[in-house]
Amino acid sequence: MTNFLSEADFELFLNTLRIMLESNQKKLQEVGRDLSMPIDGFIELFRLTYGSALRISETLNIYPGDIDLDRLIITLNQTKTGFKKCRKCKGQGCEKCDNLGKIRKPQRTTIHPHYTDSLRSYLKGKDPTKPLFSTNRITLWDYAKKAGRLVAGLDVFEEQQERMIQGIWTHLFRKSRAQQMMRDIGPDEKESFVYELVKVKLRHAREARDVTQRYSNIIGQKLGLNDLLEWEKKHYETKT
Repeated sequence: MTNFLSEADFELFLNTLRIMLESNQKKLQEVGRDLSMPIDGFIELFRLTYGSALRISETLNIYPGDIDLDRLIITLNQTKTGFKKCRKCKGQGCEKCDNLGKIRKPQRTTIHPHYTDSLRSYLKGKDPTKPLFSTNRITLWDYAKKAGRLVAGLDVFEEQQERMIQGIWTHLFRKSRAQQMMRDIGPDEKESFVYELVKVKLRHAREARDVTQRYSNIIGQKLGLNDLLEWEKKHYETKT
């Protein structure tokens, strides 16, 4: 049993998901109904979630204009940790921050080089005023678990403090990307270097990055999005 989806396992999951959704589509069409969005939409949603280590709630709030395929960057405007203290009230609450004491700020992460071509195709003709994916997290959890059960040899679980999750769940894709990066450490790379890039990828809050022990590159700068882009290009762009 495992709590990790390798890239090969993820492709098996996508293939099974497509077959499952095609079957569902036929059954729904027999009664005059349809899936909430095209099958390719579900495939791209999971690719983006897995390749960019997103939370499902973040994926569902992406608009076409948030994606920059030339730079391989996604701007995320609705994130769990995307807040900064309001400068005007210094966290006390005022009209500028709607008395929250904090203001939401965009976060950015990278797009996996393997998935750019299909994403580019999917983006064509999309309404810039509407979210890129028209579904909900309950549906996605249900599809992920059902497709996961159908993948032969894929026995996935997660033991949490309050419960045991059997099978694929939506947060698994984010966690698996982090683990995959650590498994892709090159022979000339330090584990601490890639570990810091994982933190950039997952957009962990600054105070959670062990700032005093951060790995610095040869010119003394802390690692950021450009370092992550360079690393992913080196490790993934030329792979088939």
